[in-house]
Amino acid sequence: MGNHFFLTGKPRVGKTTVLKKIISKIGVENFSGFYTEEIVENSNRTGFKIVSLNGEESVIADVNSKSDIRVGRYGVNVSEFERIAIQSIQNNAKKIIVIDEIGPMQIASQTFLSIINQFMQDSQTVLGTIYYDSHPKIDEIKTNSKMKIYELTRGNYNDVLSKVINELRQTSLFQPK
Repeated sequence: MGNHFFLTGKPRVGKTTVLKKIISKIGVENFSGFYTEEIVENSNRTGFKIVSLNGEESVIADVNSKSDIRVGRYGVNVSEFERIAIQSIQNNAKKIIVIDEIGPMQIASQTFLSIINQFMQDSQTVLGTIYYDSHPKIDEIKTNSKMKIYELTRGNYNDVLSKVINELRQTSLFQPK
């Protein structure tokens, strides 16, 4: 049985929302890591920010960014992403690691990609989201035998939420020693 639980689905289907609900239901004290949120201005998505579970946040992508690293129309601030993401997921062996998301913006960081590849070999329990479309580096991560991927749709939202909560509660973190 895998110990890496990842949600995937089309953009704006609710992956981060489900992730946050799972954290809330199980208890934030059992998690470490980060999630991303859209930045919306006048009903238009203009960027993304990263938020660590300890409350630190920063803009990591913006349409007006001058960054040379581009994903679609967004300039990506890799150093800000690394500053928060890497600190929030390292050295937390007794917690479930939250990674939202493994996507093109995030893997622009070679350091992050290397850490993800290490996690995929470890027994550390991971809860995250992963890019829906095909991408060579991300597709390789998706083939890991420890990874359970749940495709989220509007129709199965509550079922996936319940299933992942139940499966996380069956992990060794919640079993008597």
